[in-house]
Amino acid sequence: MADAPAQLPAYENVKVEKLSVDGHSIVRVEVAAVSEGKYPRQHTRIIGGDGTPAEGRVLIYSDTYSAAPQSPTFAFARHDVKQAEFLSLLETFITTAILVEFSELRGHVVRCVIQTATDLQDTEFPSHDAAIAALRAVPLLFSRIYFPFGDMTVEFGDKPSLVTNELDLIHQGKLARAVESPLFSFDASTSDTWQNFLLDIHWARGLFPPDVLRQITAMAIQQLA
Repeated sequence: MADAPAQLPAYENVKVEKLSVDGHSIVRVEVAAVSEGKYPRQHTRIIGGDGTPAEGRVLIYSDTYSAAPQSPTFAFARHDVKQAEFLSLLETFITTAILVEFSELRGHVVRCVIQTATDLQDTEFPSHDAAIAALRAVPLLFSRIYFPFGDMTVEFGDKPSLVTNELDLIHQGKLARAVESPLFSFDASTSDTWQNFLLDIHWARGLFPPDVLRQITAMAIQQLA
């Protein structure tokens, strides 16, 4: 389902930069202070520019809570993989991460939030293998997994929710509040480890060379000045 941004609530007074990543047009939009919730947040969105295969579409966005403890930044991007494929990729990714960088996580207790259509649980598992097995056993709507190198969340849905032609509102100095789903998100404050995983599930991974998409996603998770 595609929504028309002109009919949606929008952020006002946005800062817009037109950039290029290896010849690919990108638009970076910032909303300096969104006063919603306990802490104000700085919202950064990276959108495909004119003439790109992702023209007018959000590639990644981030929220930075400068006034909160540790000033965390959380990054969000739509993914397009089903639950079974996501968990297979996650299992491989975690196994590689443990072997290469985080050997201390082997046999480490794992905390997960698991949401299905009928239940919501916050529970612990004796290992990552046990956690992934539990996630495979139920049809997920949402899950959050806690890691020392940054927590990650994922949501699943039967049909993606899309927002097109974001550039139309940007030309008016506004930014649509609506975002696409299902989303994968991660805490980018601790490390950039999850950025590598994002490249395997990102909805636009077939539209840009991997190194270009890596540079684009990195643009959204840099701390704002």
